[in-house]
Amino acid sequence: MHPAAESHNFMKDLVALLPRLRRFAMTLCPSPSAADDMVGAVTLRALAHGQPAADIRLDAWVYRLMRALRQETVDQGYEPPDAVAAVSRSIPLPVGTAPAFLLVNVEKFRYEVAADVLGIAREQVIRQVAEARLSFAAAETKTFEKRA
Repeated sequence: MHPAAESHNFMKDLVALLPRLRRFAMTLCPSPSAADDMVGAVTLRALAHGQPAADIRLDAWVYRLMRALRQETVDQGYEPPDAVAAVSRSIPLPVGTAPAFLLVNVEKFRYEVAADVLGIAREQVIRQVAEARLSFAAAETKTFEKRA
């Protein structure tokens, strides 16, 4: 394939990923505006890096870039005030389990791929997904009991 066509396909595929990237960013960021900023920054970073090798999944690669960017902001000490409370209000999951839950249950990644994206062991992904599922089950039970 011609390099210009490959570049066009890469950009087209990256644009198609934007809604999924925003959804993933919402699990990493304290607010929708911070998630939007993260998506913009990671898109620029992906374009600067250029298309990954043919054997690398584009979505997993961009999610890894996003996780690395998030870690950089945390390492630099940037954390908006009240960030933990904002995340707790918006996502009814145990802290730290939302990204694994999203990748496995929404994006349908295998545990191994999710572990690679998150930079953690497969077993840790399994544990986090199980914790998130239990949290949803408990919340559903409480809702059912209130209705009864």
